[in-house]
Amino acid sequence: MNAESKPKWALGYLKGRAKAVALRRLPPAALTTAIRIAEQHGVARDQIEAAVQAWAKTAGTLILSVDDRPASLYLRDRILRDHGFHVANAESGHEAVEVARRQRPQLILLDVYLPDADGRELCQRFKVDPAFRDVPVVLISAQLPEDGGSADTARPGGADGFLREPVSAELLVSTLKQALGKVA
Repeated sequence: MNAESKPKWALGYLKGRAKAVALRRLPPAALTTAIRIAEQHGVARDQIEAAVQAWAKTAGTLILSVDDRPASLYLRDRILRDHGFHVANAESGHEAVEVARRQRPQLILLDVYLPDADGRELCQRFKVDPAFRDVPVVLISAQLPEDGGSADTARPGGADGFLREPVSAELLVSTLKQALGKVA
């Protein structure tokens, strides 16, 4: 999709084919153009403002997504970028620590079962580190803990949330926004 077709795509959504907040799916460079085109085509100002506000809630927020499965990383990356987040990816616990120290994410989405680390223990390490103490960590897994616990018991170490895979794009985004304190 080229730069000129993205605003037209967003305009179609603004005109009633989907929620007005679809504008949040635009990269920042296309936002101004999308607003101009929407105004030229008579989209209500309150719809445009609602879409821009929804987009702004996630714009610039860096999420560190950690999973040893490339397909899961790719899917989450696409979903989160489509909702205005910036994304850094890591495929191991060791890499997650390195990326977190280098890029300073605002939230960490952490797989529970990694080849070199237990995500719950890694979460606890982040939570006791002064540099990451206030960074929300959301654990994610297709399996519940081996001890037979529930999703609630999968949250030791100060995790701010838990998602069980498969997870819908809507639930993923709303859970992360809630953890960030940016509920839409």
